[in-house]
Amino acid sequence: QTCALPISGITDIPGHKARPTFSPDGSSVALQANDPTAQIYLMNPDGSGLRNISRNRFSERYPSWSSDGRQLTFTSVRKGDDVARSLLAKVFWKALKPLTGLMRSVWVMDIDGSRQRLILRLRAESKHAVFAPDGPAIAFESDLTGRDQVYVADEHGRSEEHTSELQS
Repeated sequence: QTCALPISGITDIPGHKARPTFSPDGSSVALQANDPTAQIYLMNPDGSGLRNISRNRFSERYPSWSSDGRQLTFTSVRKGDDVARSLLAKVFWKALKPLTGLMRSVWVMDIDGSRQRLILRLRAESKHAVFAPDGPAIAFESDLTGRDQVYVADEHGRSEEHTSELQS
């Protein structure tokens, strides 16, 4: 099956746009856009109705839909709501993150941007979180062991299970 929508670009946001993902019912697209920090946006499939739903100063990336289309997982460098990286720190992120303790953590929010809540914070970078199609489990990638591996946790961040040993 192909999409009959015209191809359109998003020109209303300066900077890099990435990680577009359709809602389960196809009525919305979530994406990240850097303006100047990465933020989570929603729009209609035709490019109209573009809105920033994360609306803050933190770097937030990798949106992914829940199976019912009411929530998004994403990653953020926040510690609660109190810490943001400066633009200078952004340039030197790889070198500075062990010193600052700012690691990407898994968050969930409602699609209107409300109820943003921390789900999982490890002592390592966590990213690319996705909801299970049939329930509240969340799979994510983390470098907890020093190498990127896949883990699964419940919707409250408990019972993370190491599910893969990725060989390179």
